[in-house]
Order: sequence, then structure tokens, then C-alpha cells
Amino acid sequence: MEINIEKWNKWANDSKFLFTGINLNRKIAFLIDTNENELIILKKGQNEINVSLLTNVKEVDEKTADILFEIKEEDVEKILNDKNFSKFLELTNKNEIKIYDLAGVKKLIKEGYEAFLSRIGININNTASSSCCCC
Repeated sequence: MEINIEKWNKWANDSKFLFTGINLNRKIAFLIDTNENELIILKKGQNEINVSLLTNVKEVDEKTADILFEIKEEDVEKILNDKNFSKFLELTNKNEIKIYDLAGVKKLIKEGYEAFLSRIGININNTASSSCCCC
């Protein structure tokens, strides 16, 4: 599947209210299950979400992003064409989108992810010790 960065950029910036609270320059990665060597990176800017494509990915860790969402190829267009972010929320709540914590709960809290994760149905708190989300 060819990744359309313009569509991802529009989707992220049309829904930038969801990213409120996340600290500047923090990164969230999206992996499409059929494109295992490419990641869509959303980087929190002052007034926008900067979207880029990372290619030739061999390893993913906390240097790459704080959180990684894995999406099925068949769901990509449904998500990107949804104007109010509800399809993403629906698929996340149904566990159709896998979520991987790459940074650890303490760092996610420190970097302002608590409200973002809560908006998508994942609750973390300061008493959590190791990881959130999945795997």
C-alpha cells in the first residue's frame, strides 16, 4: 500500500484537538500491517501536527516514537476519510487497532499523554509501573 502523507497530515491536523496536552516534539507512530518497513510519524508541534514518513525501518523503540498504533490496511481509508475521528476511536475501542507503549507509563505521563490516551479509551495513572496498552 502506498502511503499518502498529505491525507495523513490533513487527518492529524483536522483532529489536532485530540493531541492537546502532549508535550512539544513528542512522536506517535502508525504502522500499516502490510508496510512493515515504513512508519507514519506524527510529531507534536506548537500549533500543528507534523507528519512524516520513516522508511527502511528495521527496529522500533522509544527513540522512534512514544506510542505505536498498528492499523490494518483495510481500515486506513476508513480512518483517513472520517472527518470526526470517530472511526479511529471505534477501532481502538474494539481492539482492531493495536497500541504499543514504547516509552513506558511514567514517561507517557511525564510527556502529557494521559489525556490523549483517555480520549481514546485507555486510562493510565501514576501508580502504574511498567507499561500501558499492549505488548
